[in-house]
Amino acid sequence: MSHKTWNIDKKSRNNLTLYSPEGDAYKGSGMLIFTNDKVILFEDRASCQDSGGKLDKHLADGSLLLVKNAMNEAYEESAKTLNFSKVNFDKLEFIDIFHKDSYYRCYLICIDEIYDIAKIFRKNRKILVGQKAEYGFLEMNRVRLIEFNKLKKCAKENKGSEKYKICDDLIIRLRTCQIINKITDELYQKVLKKSYKLKSTVYGDSIETFQ
Repeated sequence: MSHKTWNIDKKSRNNLTLYSPEGDAYKGSGMLIFTNDKVILFEDRASCQDSGGKLDKHLADGSLLLVKNAMNEAYEESAKTLNFSKVNFDKLEFIDIFHKDSYYRCYLICIDEIYDIAKIFRKNRKILVGQKAEYGFLEMNRVRLIEFNKLKKCAKENKGSEKYKICDDLIIRLRTCQIINKITDELYQKVLKKSYKLKSTVYGDSIETFQ
């Protein structure tokens, strides 16, 4: 995609809007991260969710904003545990969902299994707390690995509210449920076939993906 054909609404402030060549409005992007038959979800005080959020106008212009925002959200919400800066996002599958009054793009990626990622996350978060890091890096309190089939079942549950779905011990953000419900068996298998390798980086026990 050429970023020149995507336009940012320069007048927007808190809720940045990016318009596609077709005129579709995007206000957020993120990633749903698979590892084997499980999905890595990030839990705050309210619910479990994919890594993602509103578009940050300081990251890039045009279509690259969706990619860099998704990358940045994963890095922040994992407390610098997951670094996707070397991933070619053009090769990733993605899903667009209509959320509230605009579209949200979610990139789908499968990575090698990480031994005790929850422990690594806690360690890195503790380091960031000591450094008095910005709120974005401390927003999530926990990392959870949930079987994809269980998530598929939970996403179809009727229990919950306008913001969440409730299933057993899980409270899942509605946005994440919308994404999961759009993943067909064919797409799921396609994502799993392309697993990204991992290597350590210099920040604590941070993990970087590469080809």
